[in-house]
Amino acid sequence: MKSRLILGVNGQDGILLSRLLISQGHHLIGIGVQPKLSQHVPDSVEYFSVDIKDSEKLYELIKASNIEVIYNLAGLSSVAQSFKEPQMTREVNYMAVKNLLEMVYSQDLTSHIKFFQASSSEMFGATTDSSQNEKTQFNPKSPYAESKVEAHILCDSYRDQGFFVSCGILFNHESIFRPETFVTRKVTSTVARIKLGLQEYLTIGNLNATRDWGAARDYVDAINCVSEHTAADNFVIATGHSHSVHELVSLALEAVDLNHQFDNLVRFDENLLRTNDLLTTVGDARKIEKEIGWVSKTPFKALISEMVEYDLAFHSASH
Repeated sequence: MKSRLILGVNGQDGILLSRLLISQGHHLIGIGVQPKLSQHVPDSVEYFSVDIKDSEKLYELIKASNIEVIYNLAGLSSVAQSFKEPQMTREVNYMAVKNLLEMVYSQDLTSHIKFFQASSSEMFGATTDSSQNEKTQFNPKSPYAESKVEAHILCDSYRDQGFFVSCGILFNHESIFRPETFVTRKVTSTVARIKLGLQEYLTIGNLNATRDWGAARDYVDAINCVSEHTAADNFVIATGHSHSVHELVSLALEAVDLNHQFDNLVRFDENLLRTNDLLTTVGDARKIEKEIGWVSKTPFKALISEMVEYDLAFHSASH
């Protein structure tokens, strides 16, 4: 039986992609650093705890399995953390990918394996373009973005050699599986706690920063579509709409009928401001719509309401 391999299966995208692929009848192998599979990943996933930097173990696993597609969703994804651990960020986000590609396309492994690399909109950095597409020049502003650019360019070189290596340039995408280190989940979870009387207020940094936020479930559908496309290529995966952090907070408060209390419940904290933080991101996803037919489906307001509703239930059950 042919299998598909998800690196980073315990993360947000890995959870959602594994659910999608299992529903389609695929046999899945999942790789994560945790000793066991996330409770949110289907039990039918064949799971292995392997560090992505351990190329020898990955090589043996891939060699012993009939892999048809590899999805590399693993990596260190925190921009803020990358400034604290730049070397580790590069080792995981670039060197591990380099070793993986060399391994997959070596002579004693099949050259017919399809490879998907999760690239990031952070690669564009502070661009003057009103929206970012596949031809927008990279201008990375963090160790995280730099490592993603290196890996992306490497993938391009393998594609140029004739291998099926595709990159999805993913703009911000969210779900109930996001950890609270990400601003969307921090906001929805905190607002839920405020509504339940478990917390008094929300502390936030730059309310004026804007992001092209989409629903992670829509984006993993795009990832699957890219991997099954007739030709390997780079595709921006985005909604084409940007929303401010202020709007994010307002929608979360509105979901619990507290939007009239914005000024009382939201407090600015300058310590949460990040140096070199991008002010605005907007993705131009016309290429993937034209060539593959994918479009983002979930409205931003519906996404935030869904996350708040989940967090209300979660915190209610926890107390």
